[in-house]
Amino acid sequence: MEEKMTFHQGRIIETVVKIGSMALIREKERDIDYNIFSRLGQELRPGMIFVTSGAVEIGRLDYIKRTEIELAGELESVKADYAAQGQPILLSLYR
Repeated sequence: MEEKMTFHQGRIIETVVKIGSMALIREKERDIDYNIFSRLGQELRPGMIFVTSGAVEIGRLDYIKRTEIELAGELESVKADYAAQGQPILLSLYR
């Protein structure tokens, strides 16, 4: 079986690891599981990219944690607000 490789800015990308929002959350505590990021980060090697989905859910959980309520309004607008809040949280975890 032949592996396909992608080139990005002169670098070979062999593997893309994607993790969804539900895998990032501790269900019982309704909070981010930072251990998941740590374990995955330890496994990354040159040629691997780690991406996540879940900015909306992470932002929603953070908002609820801080305010003890959910946002109200049009669904798409609420999702955009949660995503805007969740994206910087996720980005801060990549450092």
